[in-house]
Amino acid sequence: MTTTTVLSACGGFTARRNNHIQARNVLKSAAISSPASCGQQYDTATAAAAAAAAAAATATNTTAAVTTTTTTLTLCSRLNVSQIYSSMSTNYWVLAALLLIVASSFPANTNALPRRMHGHHLILPHHHHVHLRSAGQEHHPPQHLVKASNCTNPNMSVTQEQISKAIQVCEQTRPVILELLEKWLQIHKNLSDEPTAAARYALHFLQLEHPLKDEANNTDYDGTDTQSPDIELPKIYASLNIVHHLMEIACQNVTRNVYDNYFKFIVEKINHNKHEAFSMLNLPQSCDVVPEYSYNKEHDLLEYAVVKESLKILHVIEKKYKVMLENLRKPK
Repeated sequence: MTTTTVLSACGGFTARRNNHIQARNVLKSAAISSPASCGQQYDTATAAAAAAAAAAATATNTTAAVTTTTTTLTLCSRLNVSQIYSSMSTNYWVLAALLLIVASSFPANTNALPRRMHGHHLILPHHHHVHLRSAGQEHHPPQHLVKASNCTNPNMSVTQEQISKAIQVCEQTRPVILELLEKWLQIHKNLSDEPTAAARYALHFLQLEHPLKDEANNTDYDGTDTQSPDIELPKIYASLNIVHHLMEIACQNVTRNVYDNYFKFIVEKINHNKHEAFSMLNLPQSCDVVPEYSYNKEHDLLEYAVVKESLKILHVIEKKYKVMLENLRKPK
């Protein structure tokens, strides 16, 4: 049975509806199966719709063609809008990620920016310390030479009480320094005692220049060459000041834990002796300056060598103090 192709203008509702549905199904199949552009989808769908409509009446063909075109254009419009929003969404995510990266590179606190970004590396020294990097703080004075003026006292007057106190400080601190040194050598350097360390580093010389160098290198020094306090005290203070400053530099070679357990106390003991000598000079505080000196910077165990030198200096000044005290006690 063949379906008639001549329909009245008011009839053919079923045929038009079937053509409409067939065209829509063709469009959906084309959109899903092919990633082609909307223009290509339009051509394919239109051709299919035209083939399907060829079997319908002329009025039905006209209605179906209009419906097909409208449906195709609507679908393409939706595809275009969806693609545009998808593209815009992707671009926004990329832009947001870039902004986050840039923002993280430039924190709000500009003081946190690298030294090189500030240009500080061009005008400020940059010191590297083992324990300072972990602790974030310094425990030594600036590494520069300060020139002082009017730092002589021709009317120096030293009492027996002052000399006696200086002797007491020296006698109390020297054994403590030696004990701390040997504990550090045993625990951290696998050396039984100071003589063992001295034998191992016998060919390594500190070559530290200070006023009491000759006396310190004399193991049999007895202090018999000691002169008056106005001559000896400036040399004692200068030697202690130098070894104290170098001790703080040597502490940069040790970890924070080692410094806190050993070398911090060694530095304090040396500084205590230095303070006693400086107080007897009766000079203004501005004269307690960073010294100028030379030493062997290539020593294999600098911190050990400086502590050993400080022990030798303390031995010398103890002898000198005792001779000065005896001289002050003699009747004039």
